[in-house]
Amino acid sequence: MKATEKQKQKMKEYNQRPEIKAKRRIYMQKYLKKYKAEHPEKIIEKGKKYYIKNKDKIDKRNKKWIKDNKEKWDKYRKVYYHLNRNKLLQYSRDWHHAQDKEEYYRKKRFGIRIK
Repeated sequence: MKATEKQKQKMKEYNQRPEIKAKRRIYMQKYLKKYKAEHPEKIIEKGKKYYIKNKDKIDKRNKKWIKDNKEKWDKYRKVYYHLNRNKLLQYSRDWHHAQDKEEYYRKKRFGIRIK
């Protein structure tokens, strides 16, 4: 059974009332806490899919922020890289050791650009 235009209008007015908005907001906060605790893998997957789908838009937004907030970015970068230097170096080492060495050197020898 579909709602008529009059019923839709009444529901819209009802949902716009401040006390109803407050109740719904509290309910949704509780629901999201519970959902996040029960399904962390779904949330991670959703975030990955969003990033893959909107990668260009996100990169453009981040580059714009860096350009507009040069001082904040420099301050953050100095602190982050200073605190996490050893961890970042270890990530680099792990990545390097995980690569296929024969394939890497074959491409390098023939001058094939490695992405």
